[in-house]
Amino acid sequence: MTKKTLYICGDSFCSSDQDYGDNWSDMLAKDHPELNVINLSTFGASNYLIYLQVKHALDQNCDYLIYHATSSVRQEFVITRDNATFDKFDRYWNQNTQDPSKTMASLSWLDPRKGASNFYSNKKIDAINNFFKEFIDFNVLVEKNYIFIQYTLQLISKNKNLKNWVWSRGGFEHNSFGSINEWDFDFYADHHCKVNLWDHYDPALALKRPYYHITDKRLLEEVSELYYNLLFNQGCV
Repeated sequence: MTKKTLYICGDSFCSSDQDYGDNWSDMLAKDHPELNVINLSTFGASNYLIYLQVKHALDQNCDYLIYHATSSVRQEFVITRDNATFDKFDRYWNQNTQDPSKTMASLSWLDPRKGASNFYSNKKIDAINNFFKEFIDFNVLVEKNYIFIQYTLQLISKNKNLKNWVWSRGGFEHNSFGSINEWDFDFYADHHCKVNLWDHYDPALALKRPYYHITDKRLLEEVSELYYNLLFNQGCV
């Protein structure tokens, strides 16, 4: 019997952590070997890059999908020019694989040095920092990212091949950033997960841990089972 395919799309809160053990996504794959779990999430992924992950998952006719949105302060950058005629997720640098053939990277405007030291000089990283401080408006970033997320949700919801899907707002305008605006995702509320891993984010750990920033194994196990139940047993809440 062919295994049903579950794709996971998101940022570091979904990705595997080579140095610190299993994330919830790894636990989900190990606890449910009847599923073919394909994790496309990457450290530093922007909402645009996560959209590309989702687009790929849907193109592959996935049966189930978990989608995590992220912070608005992520941006895509060129590492080297290539001959690509259109963008796709597998052009992007992945911290886990560190494939030198990748031509694009997704980094935080606030801390581009994380990850960028693999392919950018200090001079280029300083140039990114200076450009952000001088020319980028945060309100514009947030509005653009809202559009990315809304369109990604629209793509998912209209896909007739999906048997079920669930999503998390993740780091998009998370309360820890002091956000005061409410953004309308009501149309997709039935598929939204009640647990947001960004609520458990420890900024102190982020200085030491490059990936999912959570050490509470019980929480990770609960999240793994929660997603399984939302997709296969109880519907989404």
